[in-house]
Amino acid sequence: MRHLLGLAITLLCSLAMADEERPALVILDIVPHGASEVEATAIGNGLIRGARELEAFQVFSSEDARQFLAIERQKQLLGVSDEASLGMLQSGLGARHVIAGSITKTTSYQLEVRLLDTTSAKVISQAALGPIERFADLPAQVPALAQQLLGHLLAEESGHA
Repeated sequence: MRHLLGLAITLLCSLAMADEERPALVILDIVPHGASEVEATAIGNGLIRGARELEAFQVFSSEDARQFLAIERQKQLLGVSDEASLGMLQSGLGARHVIAGSITKTTSYQLEVRLLDTTSAKVISQAALGPIERFADLPAQVPALAQQLLGHLLAEESGHA
């Protein structure tokens, strides 16, 4: 069991090192207001897909964060101490930028997302979709919305802001 856990941690750290030059970006779970958890998850997955398509960030979902925490908990329970792995996991979650948002359903759907700077505690950019009558019309638009949201940050980092 310890051997498998160590192998998993080594693999995760290797992947994190390969993406080390790209800044970390965490996409939090989308908060549903009147919409279902399944709908909110589908929107979150679209945001993750859109951000990853840019290939400019090391994108972590809330599920990734939960998995990292579960690995750390297992390491503590098993008494495993690998400082290099622990440091890499912590740095992967120490993202400066976070995407947060909500989906609201009344008679139609409204999606609002914000790009937050965790260092300055400021909203860098925000975007919205809606009102949209049918949920089925929403998910296909979400990856482009994520890219629009991140466009300001990419321009700023490349010196074109």
